[in-house]
Amino acid sequence: MGFTRKMMSLGSAGLVDFRSDKERTAAYTQRARRESIKQTKLMQQELELQRQAFAQQQQMLAQQQYAVPAAPQAPPAGWYPDGIDASLVRWWDGVQWTAHVQPRQ
Repeated sequence: MGFTRKMMSLGSAGLVDFRSDKERTAAYTQRARRESIKQTKLMQQELELQRQAFAQQQQMLAQQQYAVPAAPQAPPAGWYPDGIDASLVRWWDGVQWTAHVQPRQ
């Protein structure tokens, strides 16, 4: 920055810029570069978050795909009405019907 340019700027109440075109261009370029670097970092962070979310979704899908469905809950063991003869009750052992029958009360 030249002394003469600064004095002209002060003397003309700012009508004459105290920075040369070269200095203004360099300052603008530096600000643009800093902003570009900042935007690039933000985009990289966003991309990393998207990658992590995608990996989590893939992992969840894989777990769902290989998950064994739960067996249906069977009624507890006990005496239940016989499906063949309504006058009898048959023993259910919690897994299968047995041959044990007795008259219905």
